[in-house]
Amino acid sequence: DLAPDVGYIRSIAFNSQGHIFAGSSPTGVFRSLEGTNWINMALPGSKVQIIRIKNNDHVFVGTDSALFRSTNNGSNWTRLTVGISPFNVGNLYTAGNGDIYAGSSTSGFFFSTDNGDTWASAGSPVNKGNVLLRDKSGTLYAYHFGGLYRSTDNGSSWQEKADGISGLTINSFVSLANSTVLAATSRGVVRSLDQGQSWSLSTSGNSHGTNALAK
Repeated sequence: DLAPDVGYIRSIAFNSQGHIFAGSSPTGVFRSLEGTNWINMALPGSKVQIIRIKNNDHVFVGTDSALFRSTNNGSNWTRLTVGISPFNVGNLYTAGNGDIYAGSSTSGFFFSTDNGDTWASAGSPVNKGNVLLRDKSGTLYAYHFGGLYRSTDNGSSWQEKADGISGLTINSFVSLANSTVLAATSRGVVRSLDQGQSWSLSTSGNSHGTNALAK
C-alpha cells in the first residue's frame, strides 16, 4: 500500500505494460506493477493534479505550476514549454490520433501535435477552463465558466452549445458511440445524442452533482 503520508491521490493512470501511476499532492508521482509496492518517481514540482498516458506509453503529468513528460516509464522527466509560466494544469486529454490537449483555469487551453515538444493555443472564446474532450470524429468540447463550447476545426473557432444545460457546472466529459457525449455536471449526468448540439438531463430523479465519468 501507499504510505499514509503521501498526501491526497489526485489521479491514477495505467500503461500498456501494466504499470500503475498514482499522482499525489503534495508528494509527486508513484509507480507500481501490482499495486502493493510503490516507487516514488521523483517528479520535480510535486503537486500533481492529473496524469495521462499516451498510446506510445509516454507519461504526461500536470502539476499546479508546470507540465511534465516522461518517455521512459517515469524514470526521467522533461518540463515542457507550453508558452505560459507558471502553467497550472487542471486537465489533460490525449486523443487517439496522438494529439495532446492541456487545460488551465488561469491560462487557457493548449494543444500539441508533436508529443508535447511544441504547443499552440486552442483559441478564443475558450481562453480559460480545464474541462475538455475530443471525440472520435475530432470534435472538441470545452467548458468555460458557465458555457459549453464546441469546435470542429481543432480549436480555431468555437460555438456555444448550451441548449438544455444552461447554468450547470461541467466537471468532466466522456464520448460514447453513435455521436453520444455524456457530461458530469452540478446536477448529475447530462447527455447529447447529436455531438453536442443539444443536451438533456439523463439522471432522472437525481439532482445530485456528479464529478467524474468513466467508460
